[in-house]
Amino acid sequence: MTIVHSEARILDPAQMRTAMAAIPTSVSVVAGDRTSTPAAIVVGSFVSISLDPPLIGFFVGLESTSWPHLQACSRLGISVLSNEHHELVRAITKKHAGRFDEDNWASGPRGEMLVRGGITHMTGPIRSVTRVGDHDFVVVELESAQSDEERAPLVFHGRCLTTVQS
Repeated sequence: MTIVHSEARILDPAQMRTAMAAIPTSVSVVAGDRTSTPAAIVVGSFVSISLDPPLIGFFVGLESTSWPHLQACSRLGISVLSNEHHELVRAITKKHAGRFDEDNWASGPRGEMLVRGGITHMTGPIRSVTRVGDHDFVVVELESAQSDEERAPLVFHGRCLTTVQS
């Protein structure tokens, strides 16, 4: 088999952002609490990887200031958000002082931080971290997963938070 490579062209980042904005993505929060210092990030790159073993993954930008705190946690809580979480997303992304108010959070089976009212909650330890371009790809081995199919998911589409109705 012969593979022919054409001359590489660099895609303008603005063109890539525009193209990616047309693809709806789920909105999730990855959270952890290490030595009473909670941290959370919003991710739009959540992906199921494997059923056996149960693995999920997400990407984190290298510029994230919260990721080093989360990476040091022994366990993470991953919450896929519902349409009720518009304000929480803004609070977490803007690092608003009230983002860790108790009303927004619940505890997982081993005390992991989970967003109250999420459509899916998962917990587990980090299995691997791989540098990919300007992001780290994080793989988590799941130890628990629960879903609430009654809630509508929050999605990012067209550079806006919106929802999907069934």
